[in-house]
Amino acid sequence: MPDMGRIEGVEELLSTLVSLAGWAGAAVTIGEYALVTNGRVSPSSVAYQGLNIGGAAALALSATASGAWPSAVTNLIWIAIGIQAVLSLKHVPVRLIAVRAVLRVLRVLSVLAEPFAASPATGPSHTAAPAPVPVPSPARVPVAVGALPAPLR
Repeated sequence: MPDMGRIEGVEELLSTLVSLAGWAGAAVTIGEYALVTNGRVSPSSVAYQGLNIGGAAALALSATASGAWPSAVTNLIWIAIGIQAVLSLKHVPVRLIAVRAVLRVLRVLSVLAEPFAASPATGPSHTAAPAPVPVPSPARVPVAVGALPAPLR
């Protein structure tokens, strides 16, 4: 398999895609804030939390690739708060769907971030790329309600 860093234009394309993901995350975050402010979406709804998690994930990816660590960490905390909110929902099937969706988004984001972590020279100068966070397989998420740990029932 050829080295992606050596193929002409691939680094520029990836950089553009990550930048577009950041702009999309910003648009989603602003849009969901407007929806909740205008009373069109409940702050305790799955839709709001999903938009929050998705927007923060895209912003975290862009911030990480740019080396903007305060923004990246803030958005990772934002994601954790959103996941906690989804897990506190009373409807167990909704929680299962949400957890699976979050795991898939995190897997995609980790794959997209790999070229930037493997090649520190493409981003701002820094000594080492952070180690990727392992994402559990969606297959490990319990399918049956009875298989859920007690706090999730």
